[in-house]
Amino acid sequence: MHLKQVPAKEGYQWFRQGLTIFRRNPAGMLLTFFSYLLVVGLLSAMPLVGHLLTMLLVPAVSVGFMAACRDVLLGKRIGPLTLLSGLREHGALARRRLLWMGLVYLVCSTVVLAVAAAINSDILADVLPVDAPTGKEGELPSMWPIVLFMLLMIPVGMLFWFAPVLSAWHDTGVRQAIYISWLAVWRNRAAFVVYGLLWLALMLVVSLAVAILFRLLGGATLPTLLMIPFSLVLTTMLFCSFYATYLGCFEGPEMDGFPNVPA
Repeated sequence: MHLKQVPAKEGYQWFRQGLTIFRRNPAGMLLTFFSYLLVVGLLSAMPLVGHLLTMLLVPAVSVGFMAACRDVLLGKRIGPLTLLSGLREHGALARRRLLWMGLVYLVCSTVVLAVAAAINSDILADVLPVDAPTGKEGELPSMWPIVLFMLLMIPVGMLFWFAPVLSAWHDTGVRQAIYISWLAVWRNRAAFVVYGLLWLALMLVVSLAVAILFRLLGGATLPTLLMIPFSLVLTTMLFCSFYATYLGCFEGPEMDGFPNVPA
């Protein structure tokens, strides 16, 4: 398998291909993503341990969602159990690697959160809201702490963007998979910038439309209710596009079993 270097305009292709994958089976992809949210919600109900388990399972779930995208393109049925394919279909070694990777991800995320909290003490209330005090009624919360946390998470995202699938699908060790993931994102950083800006623009447009509707209706609950399904659809589309970035950054005989996204 070889690492590709693509031009910046490829970021638009990844964005568009994510929408294409979603359109192939929107109900199945939404059900898969909703199942993930349900599991996260159930785990989060467990004090402290639930949040740790959620972070620990991120790499495994990442493989599962990528497998769902692959299966959709192959015309196969997908469902909630597809999310567990990373732990079920690749043997004990891959399972151990994914769990170790989850532990490394947990440590990295904790360090980022600690650094962000040192810069802005309000970030814990915004990123991990637990009975946190809110502002005035009807006042939108400040996005600065969340934006700060997301910016600091970019290096962590580079390390783990491809690492889970490299480990599970291509029998790569944890350290090597993390390094290759970072190298792939860095080498194609221009395309990733375009890709990220396009998703950011789409989400801002949707958020702005909901905010305008919120103002026009005088703070009615309808815009807030509309934001929930919009957010679910947008996030699912974003997750679908991860598979497109994987196809766009790697090539070779090992990739023959992975279907391309139709033009």
